[in-house]
Amino acid sequence: MARRDTWKVLRYFKPDGTDNFGDPDAIDDTVLFRLDDFRHYLNCPFYVTSGVRPETDGKTSYHTRGKGACAVDVVMPEYKGNSIDLIFAAMRFGFSGIGYYPDWHWNGIKCGGLHLDTRPLGFDSDGTLNYGNSMWMGVLSEGKQIYIPLTFANLNKHIQGG
Repeated sequence: MARRDTWKVLRYFKPDGTDNFGDPDAIDDTVLFRLDDFRHYLNCPFYVTSGVRPETDGKTSYHTRGKGACAVDVVMPEYKGNSIDLIFAAMRFGFSGIGYYPDWHWNGIKCGGLHLDTRPLGFDSDGTLNYGNSMWMGVLSEGKQIYIPLTFANLNKHIQGG
């Protein structure tokens, strides 16, 4: 849960600002600190479009209190870099769950966006961390959003149109 002291030290985000944190008191402090540092590193404004969400039957999400309220969705309409650098930067700041959505819009502008979370990672039988379900892309296919692995080939196909 976000402490009042956390909100006071953040440079770019406020509980009652333009960002949609859902319930700003419920979101995990770690997400907020990493998000603020990520924003500072990019030196580019971005906006939280979804934070803590209500629980829904049959759905589990790191956006909910039951899964730790440790996720946000963000858009960066002014970001001028490439998607690979953006994803690597998110990894550098310790986000363990990363979803890239190249078709998201902000104020009518197609700018893409990221789902970022600090989910706990499980371990494989050999003792190594399992990142298997923590990196994906959400892309449009025949008018519906589908989920595919976040790979270089998929980035090339869906970003470059190739």
